[in-house]
Amino acid sequence: MYTKLGSGFLQYKKRGTKSENKKLLNAGQKQEIQQMITDVMPDQLNFALWTTRAVKELIMSEFNIDIGRRALGNYLKSWGFTPQKPKKMAYERNSQKVQNG
Repeated sequence: MYTKLGSGFLQYKKRGTKSENKKLLNAGQKQEIQQMITDVMPDQLNFALWTTRAVKELIMSEFNIDIGRRALGNYLKSWGFTPQKPKKMAYERNSQKVQNG
């Protein structure tokens, strides 16, 4: 191959798609989703919490875009949303007994 195509054949070329081509949401869509996450309670949209699954379904229903969980996680991280774990509390706990000791 080298003899046929010369030294240009051996030149390094970056593989894959360009990062600007990977963006699934445009700026307006990003802004709208961020606004919905911060302004709307998830139970108003029939979700218990804002999970990646809930945001994925929201994006699908609003824009008909099927986005992967990893890509969605990257979006959420870049927007400043971090995963939170709820505090565990025993369901059988009697608050009065705990306060009175």
